[in-house]
Amino acid sequence: MNFYRFLPWIIFTWIGFSTYWYACEIKYNNCSCFRKRPSIPIFVLTDGIDTLLTAQQNVTFRQNEATPYLTPNLEKKITGIANYLINHKNKRLAITTAYAPNETADLANKRCQNIKNEFSKQLNNVFLKGKQSNINLDSFFVQKIIQQPNPIVFQDTLFNVTELKIVAKTMLSPEQISTLQNDTVRLMFDKKTADMVVSEKTYQYIDQIDALLTQQPKLRVYIIGHTDENDGAEENYRLGMERAIMAQKWLEKMGINPRQTLVFSEGETKPIASNKTVEGQRLNRRVELVIK
Repeated sequence: MNFYRFLPWIIFTWIGFSTYWYACEIKYNNCSCFRKRPSIPIFVLTDGIDTLLTAQQNVTFRQNEATPYLTPNLEKKITGIANYLINHKNKRLAITTAYAPNETADLANKRCQNIKNEFSKQLNNVFLKGKQSNINLDSFFVQKIIQQPNPIVFQDTLFNVTELKIVAKTMLSPEQISTLQNDTVRLMFDKKTADMVVSEKTYQYIDQIDALLTQQPKLRVYIIGHTDENDGAEENYRLGMERAIMAQKWLEKMGINPRQTLVFSEGETKPIASNKTVEGQRLNRRVELVIK
């Protein structure tokens, strides 16, 4: 008697559990309640050696879908990224999206476009607040599509199919990188001062240094101050350091991260010309930029 009383509940429970088991453990086992949640790497957006933001997770997608999911924490920070791109016109946001082995490259392309649209909305909002217009939003993004052979999947959600990073708008070729690393740029100075004389060619070189440091953030710019022999060794060492520090501050204004620069002084010890002539002294009053 009691058995028949509980039979409907037993049948209902059996049907429900069977449906769950088939759907989540057999057909779509990525939504299993018994699977251990995989380790999800924290999302970090960097520009060279600077960390711009962190979030508990990156942009995610449901399997076989192109609509991005942004955590509330990450969504709030998009405006900050948009502002950063606007204030650093030599930088872009590189968006890499991937597709799992059971998905298509076309789906990854749609994912990339949808992420770009999310950031474009924020960029437009920032520009509208600043009353600016005629913005080419394409100049803020570069995209790449790859296959992810080892996707991290949990409850039908893909966690490692998106990569966002800040890159230089001008990407240097291997030949350009080699030239920069084997070249030495000289900033010239007026006599007994830390006042620089900067040429147009130097400005172009600084743009390339900025691009290189973004591409290879482990590199450093060594800023080495030099003088002529008009004053004593101690005074010239001090003046050489003053010139190096002045050059470092100028590079910072030009967009070079000061944490990627190191300052030194050689004083009068390493002339590149004779100090017996006016022209030789002019050439020796310099700061050299060396990348390594």
